[in-house]
Amino acid sequence: MRFVAGLAVLTAVGTLPAAAQDAPSRVNWFLKGLHTGVCVDFLVSPAAVRLHLGGSAALTPIESVADRYPALARVASAETAYHGWAPAQYCWYLYREAVIRGRQVLVDHGRQPVAVGYLAVAASGLPDSSDAIVLSLFTNSGSLASVAAGARFKVEEIDLTIGLIPGAEDSPDERRFLARHGRTSVQWDGHPGASRPPESRSIQLTGAMVGNGYFPIAAAFEADSAFVASGNLGVTGQGELYALLASSPIRLLTSYLRGGDADWVLGQ
Repeated sequence: MRFVAGLAVLTAVGTLPAAAQDAPSRVNWFLKGLHTGVCVDFLVSPAAVRLHLGGSAALTPIESVADRYPALARVASAETAYHGWAPAQYCWYLYREAVIRGRQVLVDHGRQPVAVGYLAVAASGLPDSSDAIVLSLFTNSGSLASVAAGARFKVEEIDLTIGLIPGAEDSPDERRFLARHGRTSVQWDGHPGASRPPESRSIQLTGAMVGNGYFPIAAAFEADSAFVASGNLGVTGQGELYALLASSPIRLLTSYLRGGDADWVLGQ
């Protein structure tokens, strides 16, 4: 994987309070037909994300979760400067459609996927058995974002599209995935590589509410197929995400997942 240095910004969610305020509502995003699920694993300095923590929350050092992130752990162990850094993930999951309160939701009349993604850092001391705190939860669907906002869940609405790669328009598999977070762009020119055994994912995160408080984010699914994620990753812009990625000694694309449905649950 090639990392193109440039700029990238994701909006911070603020510090995690010691306790929730009012109990949040529950929002279900039922996502159908996973087209692409992929994450970037990397390391972050505790100092770089200190302002996102509060209450009893504490970053999880890579040394204590080496079995979950072996490649990151090997890099951190080889350089004392990275001892105690925490694993982080920037992920997106792209689906054919969503169903909210019995209503079908499409993006661009189905010409673009319905995306759900997040930037999160591993942490302990979080509620609801969560193992990571979300710095940004995002979607390219105004309908998903609107329903979440109605329950005071903080969700960033972005523009995320799939298109052809200039010069490779005839390729059956290669595509340009472009996520625009305001002035920031995350671009991956990629495709599924060698086949891997099917993978299951269990997501248990803590996100921020509008105003104050926090809420759980959960999803569990098993993709029909998994592949090596091949291609080039580029981040352009300025701000927090760029700083976090640029300072990491490793940026690793996880498996490319495809197929299956998932019920994303926000709140209790």
